[in-house]
Amino acid sequence: MEENFSLTCEFAGRGSDVFSPGGTVEGCIELQIFRHFEIQCITVTLVGKAQTSWESDFQQRILNGDGITKEVTPIVCYDEVTYVNISDVVWAQNPENRSMFGVGRHRLFFSFPLPNRCPPSFEGEFGSVRYSVTAKVDDKESPRFYFTVLPRADLSRWNPLGTNVTGSVGTKRTCFCLPFRSVILRCRLSKFGYVPGEQLVTDVELENRSKKLIESIKIILVQTTHFLSIRDEKHSTTLERKERKRPITIAETKVNVDRGGFHQSAVSMVVPPLVPTFGESIVGIDYHVKVVVTMETTWRRRTYSSKLPVFIGTLPIVSSEGEEEASPKYKVDYKRTITSMNTLPPVFEPLYPYYTDLPSTPDVAWLL
Repeated sequence: MEENFSLTCEFAGRGSDVFSPGGTVEGCIELQIFRHFEIQCITVTLVGKAQTSWESDFQQRILNGDGITKEVTPIVCYDEVTYVNISDVVWAQNPENRSMFGVGRHRLFFSFPLPNRCPPSFEGEFGSVRYSVTAKVDDKESPRFYFTVLPRADLSRWNPLGTNVTGSVGTKRTCFCLPFRSVILRCRLSKFGYVPGEQLVTDVELENRSKKLIESIKIILVQTTHFLSIRDEKHSTTLERKERKRPITIAETKVNVDRGGFHQSAVSMVVPPLVPTFGESIVGIDYHVKVVVTMETTWRRRTYSSKLPVFIGTLPIVSSEGEEEASPKYKVDYKRTITSMNTLPPVFEPLYPYYTDLPSTPDVAWLL
């Protein structure tokens, strides 16, 4: 049997379907009528929630009447947090509008407030943060129409993220990785906070006191995702955690530092479109830069590394004081993020900012 109608949704946010916490999600439901029929009510619902789910390493034994195990099944961990769930009747039949919807297109507008505090949209291996709108015509519900929620993580409003704290804890790391200080590695970032599209420059100093040749310096931007869920067993519930790390961008420089040699260089990379740093009760994201030094040895190449934490925001640091927002100053596009670790295609690919005309990060003198 053919359907009498079809439903689509069109959003009216930044980048078409990008909205901020504390703002208003606006758009319209487009109802395409194929034949005349009577409608009693049309309801639009907005839902935003975080979910985590995976199979636990623990197993559940199901016994038969004689107490003998007849089945062993893995325990599924699951948890969810709802941030918003609002419904609104956008059209209802009454004595004054009993006329049927005519064949053709009809647009029904909606508007929903978002809470002031809610995490960004995210798709991960063991969890997600999703925001969606659905429309229900009488008892027939539409598919979910997903949109992106993107908090305004303004780097200018938090001084520790800026260049004025270069050299403080969190912006400078010195690592004596090797025994007897055979290699001294010093690495530093000029600041702690970055936005997608910005140059991330890592200053590296190497002092080779070993007998081996240092071959290369590799800079890796790493994303760490934290998931929290509940393992619901027969008589108790237990919290389970999972953590996933994945390299985002890699920049490598070939060097030849012999015994007694000294090397100093600045290795740069561009931050790609990424979900901003956030911490949540069941899903969280943080980033760090990993500096890897590779040495030539008799049997195999050895690597030594150091980590520098970074914060990924959505609004860059502005040079002028007192400016309310960075978005009017720099050009920003909204793009899909890079491929995730999921083996299956994500349900929805959120949009994240990408700045195309940011100035280069200024050089800062070494603080030794």
